[in-house]
Amino acid sequence: MADIIIDYFMGLFQSNGVSDTIHLLSDVNQSINEDMNQLLITKYKEDEIIEALNNIRPTKASRPDGFPAIFFQKFWHIVGREVSDFCLEVLNEGKVFTPKRGLHQGDPLSPFLFLICSEGLSTLLRLGNEERVLRGVKARRKGPQITHLIFTNGCVLFGEATDRGTTTFEKVLKEYKICSRQYANYGKSTMFFNSNTIDTELLF
Repeated sequence: MADIIIDYFMGLFQSNGVSDTIHLLSDVNQSINEDMNQLLITKYKEDEIIEALNNIRPTKASRPDGFPAIFFQKFWHIVGREVSDFCLEVLNEGKVFTPKRGLHQGDPLSPFLFLICSEGLSTLLRLGNEERVLRGVKARRKGPQITHLIFTNGCVLFGEATDRGTTTFEKVLKEYKICSRQYANYGKSTMFFNSNTIDTELLF
């Protein structure tokens, strides 16, 4: 039983790589200009590490059994040099270290990674609408088509109750899965139809 559980979670959290993302990224708008890029690639300094440390609440810790921030704040004169050197090697020189755990629900980085991944899904749905293979809904007659709404813990997709509409959604979700390794949980998904949809058009 233990081997079955281990194999299941190893397969669940193990990366299988990604496929060609050219199509997915083709419609992502560039948001970083040259000045912003120069600021992003500028090497970090010790003063920035100290500033970041002082902005952490004293009782916060990096992990359940880790030292709270107050330890480093109070004893920086003792451990500061070694900590700074390590951080600068990681940030500026690309020193590789192996983390003891991965990201999990509630991690401060999780929302940012979700936004990055969801941008890929938005791009594929937007491309489908521009290529006229996916039709959304309109809030008013002359308004823009809405194909999706993305929230922190899920998303809502809008489309036609036709073979083409269903096939397009399946194709988009499959490409998104291959590129991002984010899977749609159909067991927690629900479909709603417009009251004008006749029974012969219902696909499920």
